[in-house]
Amino acid sequence: MKKINIICVSILGAILKSIILIIFIPGLAISILFTVIIGFPPSQMKFERELRKNEEYFNNIVIFFEECGYEKLSVYRDNSDGPVVAFSSDKLEDGGFVGRIVLDVDMTKQFEYLLIKLKYRKATKENNYIAFHRWADMDTGVGILYLLNGEEPKKSEINEPMKFIKIRKFYLDNWYYYEDQYKITRGMNK
Repeated sequence: MKKINIICVSILGAILKSIILIIFIPGLAISILFTVIIGFPPSQMKFERELRKNEEYFNNIVIFFEECGYEKLSVYRDNSDGPVVAFSSDKLEDGGFVGRIVLDVDMTKQFEYLLIKLKYRKATKENNYIAFHRWADMDTGVGILYLLNGEEPKKSEINEPMKFIKIRKFYLDNWYYYEDQYKITRGMNK
């Protein structure tokens, strides 16, 4: 009887180990594959070096956003090979939205440099900031933030449309490294 109990416990242990391995190994493989495909987010130091090296491009884009006359504006590429697109969600008097905006040749080149050469996903003006979005996964995004009002940001005050969870100052006035959390913003964390 004792031998049968030992054999049953051994068999159950082997089955349990097999089930754990069947669940764990594919999950680990998917996690590693996702990390390889998406990569790791650039560090704050990398962003700061990039800002120093390309300060003129970033400043030209900030000037464009400040002078464009739109409250909400995003500039991005339609897809990985597509053209640069500018889109404003400002409301019109009739209740509609502004929509797509045509950029002049010079600004298109500035944004192409940012989006293609520097590999940013988009640049967005909203509220009192301009966000240069560089890297994102399913939960978090990172990039460079420029504050239009010059005031020190507070994480709890800057939360539309993104929830900034980490903000660190760069060497230049009004420039910051940021991390945001999509799940909080998009209501997926309920």
